Amino acid sequence: MKEINGELTTEKLVRTLAHELRNSLSAISNTAYLVRLELSKAQGVNPKTAERVSIIEKESKYINDVLTALVSFYKNEPQDRCACCLNKLVEDTLAGLPVPPGVSVELKLNEAPQVQLNREEMMKAVKCIIENSLQSMPGGGALLVTTGLESTGSALC
Repeated sequence: MKEINGELTTEKLVRTLAHELRNSLSAISNTAYLVRLELSKAQGVNPKTAERVSIIEKESKYINDVLTALVSFYKNEPQDRCACCLNKLVEDTLAGLPVPPGVSVELKLNEAPQVQLNREEMMKAVKCIIENSLQSMPGGGALLVTTGLESTGSALC
């Protein structure tokens, strides 16, 4: 991590912010845990209260996962990268995802070159995008996943 003219690099800034946010997140998670313990011993507790504690715990975990992914993205070193076929990566990612009833998935995999990337991290990103797309269609629908080359020569998914 370098400082350029006394300014923090983006990586250093991300790591510092993630550390500070995790400190607060730990306090929130620990408090939710203690409240859950107290609720388990209490009589006549409103069921909505336990549900609200579950929401706090779930969202705290989600925020921690986002922070982990963000820090991981910035620590992605060149030696972690390998040549990867984007089409194969998309196919492998889709193979492990359940598709809800009423949703169809169409692949349009065009010519895509080998790209240098961290395969695991890219699969996580593609999985997240596809899952978000599927979740946005509770009534059903069609998802088109395409790959190809832009006019600039950049691969896209």
